[in-house]
Amino acid sequence: MSSFSYRQASVKAVLQHIWHSPTFTTWGSLSVNILRMLVLLPFTLNRLSTEENSIWLLFMSMLALGNLADLGFSPTFTRMIALALGGITSFQDLEKPQKSTLGGSPNWALIEKIYGTYGVINLLVTVLAVLVMATLGSWAVFTPISKLPNTTVYWQAWAVLCLTIGVIFFSKKNENISMGMGKVALVNRWNIVFGVLSIALSVTVLALGGNILHLFLALFLSSLANATRNYFLVTTIAEKRFKHFRAYYLDKELFKTAFSPSWKIASAMFFSVGLNEYTNVLYAQFANTTALASYQFAFRIMAQLTEFSKAPFYAKIPEFTRLAGAGEQETLIYRSEKSMQLALLFFVICVVGVGLFADVGLWLIQSKVQFIDLHLWVLMAWVAFWERYQAMHSQLYMVQTLNAHFYKQIILAGCLNALFMFLFINHLGMWTFAISLGISNILVGNWYFVRMSLRILPYNKRTYLIKSLAVPLSVFVLGTIALLFFEQYKHTLGAFLKIVFY
Repeated sequence: MSSFSYRQASVKAVLQHIWHSPTFTTWGSLSVNILRMLVLLPFTLNRLSTEENSIWLLFMSMLALGNLADLGFSPTFTRMIALALGGITSFQDLEKPQKSTLGGSPNWALIEKIYGTYGVINLLVTVLAVLVMATLGSWAVFTPISKLPNTTVYWQAWAVLCLTIGVIFFSKKNENISMGMGKVALVNRWNIVFGVLSIALSVTVLALGGNILHLFLALFLSSLANATRNYFLVTTIAEKRFKHFRAYYLDKELFKTAFSPSWKIASAMFFSVGLNEYTNVLYAQFANTTALASYQFAFRIMAQLTEFSKAPFYAKIPEFTRLAGAGEQETLIYRSEKSMQLALLFFVICVVGVGLFADVGLWLIQSKVQFIDLHLWVLMAWVAFWERYQAMHSQLYMVQTLNAHFYKQIILAGCLNALFMFLFINHLGMWTFAISLGISNILVGNWYFVRMSLRILPYNKRTYLIKSLAVPLSVFVLGTIALLFFEQYKHTLGAFLKIVFY
């Protein structure tokens, strides 16, 4: 299949290509998250009190933690649907390459079994997620809520959030089925539309003087709209076949096949993403609302920048997989190192920019939340930088081997991270989390995943490291120096801006 040529195509053809491109629509979907941060965060920081902001950001972390109750089944069943769409008749070990035996024709009988089995598992996981949030989650937020006035409103907001998680989980099946059926661009386009509408609804609620309960009610209504949309999407694709399939039917063999890779993915996610999000919950048990809001705000900004900077590399993983399968190693090496370089460079520019302008920006919007110490932001950025690099190398390894056995190392690093957090939390405060994660990554992740990836890459290891890392690393060193220099004079700059604007 020939590649699309932007130079030879008309404007209409280019727009149609972008409209139907999984990569560009993925960028668009990620851009909505950035828009949410740029639009909604200033509104919450300005309109909500410091106490409400601390709870709002804490609940957002609990929402991210709740998503881990997926147990890794979503990516597994999405892949199973895609394989069945390609004509596979039965599954072997999902961690090994699968072969089609129907000449590429969709195996609709198998797709229906997957659809029904995923329906049963997704329903059970939805119930589990709500129960975990209603019990362990309520225990985790009890202390920070008890410190606030008018606790009733916050508990009502928490109850709405638990229901919202149930709606989000229940609708995951239909979205993942649509993506497994190759409708990635279609799903992303609707995610963009509904994401913008959700932001507009939340901003309207805040503009009309709504409190944190009203904000979560808006989130609940947005989730209901997304769930309804996902249902109609899956029932309209593939000549409306899914509308007539059994939605709940457990095939024991399919469940056994899906379980092995799913629990490994879930374990890796819990001990990496899960522990990082848990830092907000842990710190909430010790910190006052002012310090908690500052840390959570910085954490959420860093998480968004990390997520958005994935796109230059992660959007090309399907292409890398194809190149590896076709034996085009030279092209794989060239494109992967350029993508790594671009992803890291984008991340570095963003974190340096935030460090330079965060205080000024918060002052301009009259935020009730202050930014963290700039030295801590620099430390968080360096830890996240090396974590991004090791994560991309682990993905590069999976592209070449189709195996995720390194979950053991992720669990080990996570356990070390948790140990250091509990040892340091009473002594280092909010510095604990960046230091603990940094040490655990140095001991395990920063070198292991990179070495594992480079070991099977038929290319000079030193050359690959230099080409993928040298430019963003140099820019980051210069940016760090600029930030530390700026730290000494930011108070003078702040006084100057106050004179200019007042």
